[in-house]
Amino acid sequence: MKNKKLMNKVLLIAGLTAMYGMLSGCATPPNAALDEARSDIANLRSDSVVASKAPVALYDAEKALKQAENTWSDTEDEEEVSHLSYLAKRKAEIAKYTAERNMAEEQLTALKEDRDKMMLQSKTEKVRSLEEELMKMKEFDPRKTNRGLVLTLGDVLFATGKAELNSGSQNNLYQLTTFLRENPDRNILIEGHTDSVGSEDMNLRLSLRRADSVANFLAANGIERSRIATKGYGEAYPKDSNDTVTGRQYNRRVELIVLDPGKTADDVRR
Repeated sequence: MKNKKLMNKVLLIAGLTAMYGMLSGCATPPNAALDEARSDIANLRSDSVVASKAPVALYDAEKALKQAENTWSDTEDEEEVSHLSYLAKRKAEIAKYTAERNMAEEQLTALKEDRDKMMLQSKTEKVRSLEEELMKMKEFDPRKTNRGLVLTLGDVLFATGKAELNSGSQNNLYQLTTFLRENPDRNILIEGHTDSVGSEDMNLRLSLRRADSVANFLAANGIERSRIATKGYGEAYPKDSNDTVTGRQYNRRVELIVLDPGKTADDVRR
């Protein structure tokens, strides 16, 4: 009798093990873009500044992530979920920037409230300068990194396969030249990037030509050439997957790194 009970237990365990193996074998592999979006938004949720200063933007990012998760659960459509995850990641970046902007605006308000008559003129000028900088940076998707302030120009500023700037891009770049003229201690490194379509050599040359095109525009508008450095990286540093149309568009970009005061391009090159 004992042997029979023992045998039944062994058979039960073996059956459960086989079932678990079958279920594991059928499990859908994770979507990398969705996992990244989850990680980005989890970091936002744990950021008290974002929660308090940009709750609406955080909610929008969470809602976008939920849509991506639901689509993955319902359809397992890799391309659609990657696109929705990309949108969720972008909204996460917007939430972070919104929180930083709102905090800066609160600090500006505090400066306004605290200023006294003796310092009225100097503090007012400082507040105005900070307010103008906030307005100027909105068009460039700014990111503060250990390399400096990174501003991104998308590929829509260039015709396909071309390095000449479209006329519509010049208004944004005029804002940047104004900022650089007002901050002569800030140098700039301009880096061109492409997707993986085409040959590696062609992409490398195109990325450098686009970086040089932006540099020439800045120089033509009063920025000393000695303050400007350029580099073309081609397809070497993608920000997203080159397997989707959206990812490739995200990778075609020119990044302008506004260096911290006193820094040179050699200090921050990749």
